[in-house]
Amino acid sequence: MTHQQLLDAYLQQFNTELSTTYKKSDTLRNEEYEAAVKIQAWFRGIRTRCYLKILHANTILIQKNWRGFLGRREYRRVLAAAVVQLRNEMYHQCATKIQSACRGYLTRRYKFNFYARKVYLDALKEVGRCVRNNLAEYEAANQDKMEVQAESSTKDRLWQWAKRNHYRVSTLCQPGIYKNLRNYMQNPREHMLQVAGKLLAKESQPSAVRWNQIRSIPETDFCSTDDVKLSDKPQEIIEPIKIKGPFRSASAVRRWKQNSTPLSLRVLTDYFSLEKARQAEAASEWAKRVHDEPFHAGLIDPPHYQRLHMTTSTYGSIPYGTKHFRFYEDVDSKTNQADVERKHKPRFRTVLPPIDQFDRLDRDYSRDYVKI
Repeated sequence: MTHQQLLDAYLQQFNTELSTTYKKSDTLRNEEYEAAVKIQAWFRGIRTRCYLKILHANTILIQKNWRGFLGRREYRRVLAAAVVQLRNEMYHQCATKIQSACRGYLTRRYKFNFYARKVYLDALKEVGRCVRNNLAEYEAANQDKMEVQAESSTKDRLWQWAKRNHYRVSTLCQPGIYKNLRNYMQNPREHMLQVAGKLLAKESQPSAVRWNQIRSIPETDFCSTDDVKLSDKPQEIIEPIKIKGPFRSASAVRRWKQNSTPLSLRVLTDYFSLEKARQAEAASEWAKRVHDEPFHAGLIDPPHYQRLHMTTSTYGSIPYGTKHFRFYEDVDSKTNQADVERKHKPRFRTVLPPIDQFDRLDRDYSRDYVKI
């Protein structure tokens, strides 16, 4: 075999292998591409994560150093402020001690003198004692003055009472058989009435004379003593005193007693008079009635039309709120429903109860008004 043949066979085989290789490469191109992409992505991910890890570590280190710097700076500032405050407090305490010592010395030396203050307090106590004594004396004087005024007013009131009631003096003239005339003590009120009667009998005399006679009467404490010694002089007979004052005549008093008592509206009007009259009328009708039950022919009445509440129809609308709410009083007595409702619901009472204003008018402006 020649070289040419060998070369042709080799070329043919080479071309065949080359075409086969090309076919395989075309077939595996996509798979190799996807595999290459995966490999590259995996490698890039490893590299990126490595970079991020290094960057994160460096960032943590930088932040740690920076935050440490800021913390130390803030700590130094707070420490400096605390030291300054501590020094100020210490200085203030020292200044307070010094000032208290100086002020105490100045006060004891110049302002507050113990012996002078003691003298002042003793003098003040003496002044207070004098003021209290003066106030006690003034109170005692006022108390005595008030007692004298009360006693004088009581005596004046008793004299006025005796002058008004001198005609009520007792008619007792002879004491008991077991009583001594000298030791017999008369009632002070009777004694006062007798003296007042004597004085009133001489009212026509001048005021100066009457005052001298009143002063000549022996003063007796009528409030504290119960009896007064009877004088040995005989008792003077008191003259009858004429009745004084604008009194009514006997005929006017008799007419006033015989007048009838004016009754009020509450007594004249009975609240249930209308109902009682109806009951009496019904009782009289029942007595005259032959049959108690009404006559019934056996026919059933047509049912009454029940209208709706808030609607209208050919039958008309309900007069709700237009007339009044006591419709069962105006319905014809032939309807069964009206009879049933009339049995359960009483008629509206037109008789008003007594009005207090009318009674007050009678009480204030009616003469001889008596409320029963």
